[in-house]
Amino acid sequence: MAVGGFYSKVEQGAKGHGPSEAWFGRKKHERKKDELLSYLHHARNSEEHSLEGSTEKTPIRATAGNKWTTITNDGSDGTGIQVVATSHEKVSVKLHPSGFRLVTVRDDRYGDSFDPPQIHLGQPLPEYTVVGVLLATEAYLTRMLDEASILAPHS
Repeated sequence: MAVGGFYSKVEQGAKGHGPSEAWFGRKKHERKKDELLSYLHHARNSEEHSLEGSTEKTPIRATAGNKWTTITNDGSDGTGIQVVATSHEKVSVKLHPSGFRLVTVRDDRYGDSFDPPQIHLGQPLPEYTVVGVLLATEAYLTRMLDEASILAPHS
């Protein structure tokens, strides 16, 4: 949602100044073509105009040996977990906390869907997590704001 607001403000600031308007047109085109920027645009639309969101909560997970399993509440007081042993072997268990993950977003107007991004400006994202996408987005928007300030007419 905030990225959509950012683009709106920058677009308003570019109006009436030819070089800025041309630059912003290029940025809008880049947003259409770039996997990360396009995803953010459509995720914003999904959040704003549909019942579907762009993230979902992930459960607590655990690895036992080399197998993944979902941890469930043991039902007693809401704080415990249930571990089911399938053998009498000792197995190392590592808990992975719950969190959020990006999901495919849909544009109901055109029937399009957009998977969580893996590429930004032709390069693989360093990590395909919510945090990785946020960091890449912050870096991009900071550069974009720097470019806009250079183009802005000075009084």
